Amino acid sequence: MKLTVAHLLELIDELPKGIPFEYVKPGKNKAMLLNVDKEKCRVEMARVTSETNEQSPCFFTEDNLQTIADSVFENKPFVIDKIFNNGGNTRSVWESILANTSEFYKCMVQRNKNLVWVPTKKGHAGIVEEMTFAEIPVSESGETNNTRNIREEFSYFLSSCVKSSRTTNNSLGTYGSSAVGSYLSMLDKREDGTILLFDYNPEKWKHIQDVYQITNPTQAEEIYNQLLQDSEFVSRNFENNNNWRAGALNLYVLFLRARKYFSRVLTTSPIKKESITLPQSKAHLPYLTALRTKPFMLLAGISGTGKSRIVRKLAQATTTQHYVNDSDRWDDNRPENFELIQVKPNWHNSMDVVGFYSNISKKYEFTPFVEFIVKAWQHTDTPYFLCLDEMNLAPVEEYFAEFLSAIESRSNDSEGNYITDPIIKPFKDFGESVGKGMLKHLFGEADPIDKNPLAVQFYEKGLTLPPNLMVMGTVNMDETTFSFSRKVLDRAMSVEMNEVDYDKFLSGETEAFPLLTDFNALLVNRPQKASEVKDDIESEKVVEYLKDVNALLEDTPFKLGYRAANEAMLYVAANKELAGEKFSMSTALDEFSLMKILSRIEGDDQRLSIDENDPRIADANITADGDGQRLNLLTCLRSIVRNHIGNDTQTEKKIASMCRTLEREHFVSYWG
Repeated sequence: MKLTVAHLLELIDELPKGIPFEYVKPGKNKAMLLNVDKEKCRVEMARVTSETNEQSPCFFTEDNLQTIADSVFENKPFVIDKIFNNGGNTRSVWESILANTSEFYKCMVQRNKNLVWVPTKKGHAGIVEEMTFAEIPVSESGETNNTRNIREEFSYFLSSCVKSSRTTNNSLGTYGSSAVGSYLSMLDKREDGTILLFDYNPEKWKHIQDVYQITNPTQAEEIYNQLLQDSEFVSRNFENNNNWRAGALNLYVLFLRARKYFSRVLTTSPIKKESITLPQSKAHLPYLTALRTKPFMLLAGISGTGKSRIVRKLAQATTTQHYVNDSDRWDDNRPENFELIQVKPNWHNSMDVVGFYSNISKKYEFTPFVEFIVKAWQHTDTPYFLCLDEMNLAPVEEYFAEFLSAIESRSNDSEGNYITDPIIKPFKDFGESVGKGMLKHLFGEADPIDKNPLAVQFYEKGLTLPPNLMVMGTVNMDETTFSFSRKVLDRAMSVEMNEVDYDKFLSGETEAFPLLTDFNALLVNRPQKASEVKDDIESEKVVEYLKDVNALLEDTPFKLGYRAANEAMLYVAANKELAGEKFSMSTALDEFSLMKILSRIEGDDQRLSIDENDPRIADANITADGDGQRLNLLTCLRSIVRNHIGNDTQTEKKIASMCRTLEREHFVSYWG
């Protein structure tokens, strides 16, 4: 069913006029409907302050109503602030008026407050009624995984369980193939259109037209938990069916979990070129390649070159939220998978990032950083971008210590699950009362540990980094900022953004960014180790280049370790996958050299000096370059770059610039 402006006006006009309504989240203010003008498509409302009864008028214009009608879909939860791209008092009134109509319901999706339009279930006008996620009717969505295919897959799953249980005392093995038919009969739609699983109270469950339309394991599990809490169902389950009803749905939940897990695992192996669709422009390739290599990036450059903008554009390009018009995607400055946190100069410990336990309130105080990570954990199929703006206004290694440690612990366990060390220790270690209070704060449930797998994970293992989290810090180098330690540089991919092209600015090209449709395979399912990709590239060439670089850097603090070698392999492999036929080993190594080798080098004349008789020069096959610059670590590195990568590279140009700075200032840093 399509929502129309006319139908919206009818629903709103059913509400009594001049009577205060509770907000969706009750508070000191209320909403009041004043008038509905159907001819002019205008709704007059007011925000009422409870203490003074003061009224602040606001309106639904025809444009507002049309935006809602175009953005709201049957049985699909939504957030009013996302539709209009902001919040505020007016939005709270609008949300309240909609929620009080007879077809809109409040719905909590995890801990997030949503509304949902359910035209098939009429409620009571003038009351905010709530509907659980499991109670929302399943809509036909046109997905390729239709109900017949899901049922066939589930039947095969049951048959496989029976075969593996025949030599045990398991009931599946005892009943044999008849168990498959028995379990299916509990979930299948019967000739009269009913489902045996719900016949104890068909009116309550009439919104579920077909169990096999439910492909989200979380939704299926919520239904399962609701049934087990219903005494009438439990009684019918044991007396009439010997636990077959609950057993059938429990197996269906397990099937959906396995199905989701294996669909993810099968995409974690190195992807084929044709599985990723990328734009023809190569301008954004270094950013995507770096993020595929490692989800931690520094964007350095002069102010105003679009460093934070590139993070926002990446989020806009990958968000899965619905937009009425495609252009709306690029106008949404706060997509749900984006968060900007401004670093403060007084951040000198990790409390400002991961929070802390307060001895005064006896609670753990969370931060926007932590809450964004939890949000990313709730939507692991979508990349989530965190922008740390002006990241080096404070010493990064001080306030970001937990993250810097956790980012290096990334791996996959024996079952293929992405794991890292926790940035907050297991919640249970704070004690049961505090630990469960932390979960309640994050998930908004009375006792989430018993029914939320993510809550159980945090309680038992702590808050770890999710696979879809991308952390990108913007960096300005001036007298107000701190320089980066090699601990930080070792753990990040660095991209310099100093190029300013006013011609492209005038033509609008600087605002252009491609829509990334295969972002899950591109950014979320990443290889972690060089061993996963070394056979797909000419790894010997990478190793030979790194060996010559390290021979030159011997006995200096700039020497590369195994971490750099691992990331070099991953970067070249990612570049090969993304660039396709345009792949060049020289280009990949050139970009990697800028990000991970040159970014480490800084010092004065003495520190970077090198004697022409130094054996390292001969070992690395360094020759005089004839550029008229004094022999030093940088000019020797330039010779290695020319030998392995070629001439006229970005690395060579950056080295030349750094050499000029060293000649002039007697000190040089990659960063400024």
